[in-house]
Amino acid sequence: ELGLHVEKLPHMSSEVSISANGNKLFPLGSKAKDKLKGDFEQKWPFRGVARGINKKNFFEVKPKAMGEEWFPAISIAQKRDGGLMEATVWLPDGAGGAKKVFLP
Repeated sequence: ELGLHVEKLPHMSSEVSISANGNKLFPLGSKAKDKLKGDFEQKWPFRGVARGINKKNFFEVKPKAMGEEWFPAISIAQKRDGGLMEATVWLPDGAGGAKKVFLP
C-alpha cells in the first residue's frame, strides 16, 4: 500500500510525505513532511521467473517492426540485461508459410 500526503498551506510551498506499507520513504530523517524539490523515485528489487519460460509455444510475441500483429513464440529465454527477453518466433516468410526467427 502506497501513501501520499500533501499539505498545502496558504502562500507557502506544499509539503509531502510518502510511505509504503506503513514505512516512511520521504522525507528521510525525523521530519514528518518536507518540500519535494525534485522527482521522487523508489525502486524495489524483484527476482523471479515468469511461468512458461523455456516452455514451447506458451507465449506470443509482438515484434516492434511488425506493427500490431502477434506471432507464436516457439520459445522465450530468460531475461537479458535491461529487462529484455530472447525469443524464437514463427514469422511469415512472404510465400504463405512461416520461418523460425531468433529475436534478441
